[in-house]
Amino acid sequence: MLEILPIATVVAIIVFITKETLEFFRRMGERRRKKRAIKSLIRDELRANHLALNLIDSAIHSASQLDYREGTTGSIVAGHGGRTHHRIIDKNGEILGGGMIRPVKTTEYQRLLPQAAELDFKLYEELREGHGRIQELEHIVNSFIENFGNAPDDQWWPGFCEWASACLCDISKDMVEQYVKLGGDRSDIRVPPGLIRRSAEKDAA
Repeated sequence: MLEILPIATVVAIIVFITKETLEFFRRMGERRRKKRAIKSLIRDELRANHLALNLIDSAIHSASQLDYREGTTGSIVAGHGGRTHHRIIDKNGEILGGGMIRPVKTTEYQRLLPQAAELDFKLYEELREGHGRIQELEHIVNSFIENFGNAPDDQWWPGFCEWASACLCDISKDMVEQYVKLGGDRSDIRVPPGLIRRSAEKDAA
């Protein structure tokens, strides 16, 4: 005949199971909150970086029109608050055009990737892939800043502009897709008509 456990033991077991169950759901809730916070912060950084992408895309389009044989040159100007601007200048020193270049942000990606790896490996893989795209964008921006004011030769510069323009189409598409995967609305990110057209032409080629 089975021995009946003392009431105190039964109560202790029930209390233990209840506490463990509550702790399990508390940890699950905390993990969900952390994942939502990570996704929200990365979405904010994606929006800011896509604006930087739009600006560098416009700058590269302008730069591709440079004709150094006609005396047109480019220059990079550091403005107030660490802002950077590019200028297109003719042979008489007149400014023909230009605009602001925003720095690419990677702070949240770098800070949150280790946390994502602990919480959800699938989320980590998505963020790591997105971070790779942001690094490509940063490379394009930095290359433009380093070389635009140095009057590169006619052969190299058009090639860089063509390459960078094609890369930006792919980077933009992947950034928007990741933004949506992280719970954002596609309409939150503005993609200029010219970039949309070039992306469609590239996909159709």
